[in-house]
Amino acid sequence: MATPAITVGTVAFNEGQSIARSLQSILVATQPLGNVSELIVVASGCTDQTVEEVRRVVETSPTIQLVDGPQRLSKCAGLNVVAERARGKILIFIDADLILHDQALRILSEAFAEDPSLSVAYGRMVPIKGTSRLWTTLGAWTASALDTIRGLPDGSGLWLVCGPLFAVRASAWTNLPNELMSDDVFVGLSAQSKGLRIRYLRNAIAYGLYPQTLRDYLDQKLRNRMARIQLRMLEGDAFRNVPLWIGGFALRRLRLSALRHLPTLLIDGALSTIALSQWLCGRRPNALWNPIKSTKPNERDNPDSQAGCESV
Repeated sequence: MATPAITVGTVAFNEGQSIARSLQSILVATQPLGNVSELIVVASGCTDQTVEEVRRVVETSPTIQLVDGPQRLSKCAGLNVVAERARGKILIFIDADLILHDQALRILSEAFAEDPSLSVAYGRMVPIKGTSRLWTTLGAWTASALDTIRGLPDGSGLWLVCGPLFAVRASAWTNLPNELMSDDVFVGLSAQSKGLRIRYLRNAIAYGLYPQTLRDYLDQKLRNRMARIQLRMLEGDAFRNVPLWIGGFALRRLRLSALRHLPTLLIDGALSTIALSQWLCGRRPNALWNPIKSTKPNERDNPDSQAGCESV
């Protein structure tokens, strides 16, 4: 059974501290495949050394294509650029500040090779332990809840695609609205509404850091919840009922088993309520994200030191 050719894409803005290490991990992960089409990096509007770091890696690997420019693009716009330039049959997207497990691409690619009906697949982000035990522990709780929801036997949680690491069959790709904040949930809900097959592959892993300060935590989590509110404003039945409160969705689906995730679900409820209040008051972020500083790994951060947590 032939492994399909793939295109790996990453969208970066001011990721000079982490992108070289991320690209090196992707190159290592392509080695078991042998027929990877390309690696496309979209770096727009960067004011740090991101472009220079990518070019340094390009010198050692001709499979990398750099698309850069002075005008800042949203993440969705950057993903569209990757899809437009891609030659692979499978598009795999990974965040530019993550370190890819050396078997992650193989796991995703083989899933598509084994199942021609598969349209969307995704893995999970497992952060390395950060400087704060509190935020690392909170991340571990989040990961456990997400894993349970995505693994629901009836598949009702599969729409909750993991943005840091997901894949789409090129023939099933449709361009994302450039102004959108939530690429991952948009992809999941769109595929679900069309009856396309989605799989959660928990052994496909990328490593990164969970927010390590209260400010970074709130910036990331409130934005994520406002992104779901934005989705509800889109036309079409696919997005009209996207859950604003993941905790409420989980309680209905998990019933008594939701009790073991109760702290996480209560925190989600509080954050979702704050996000909705800010949205109604006109405090709405746009599609151009601000980097979360405490999630940027450095050379001392070790992927083998896992916390089992994911950002959502």
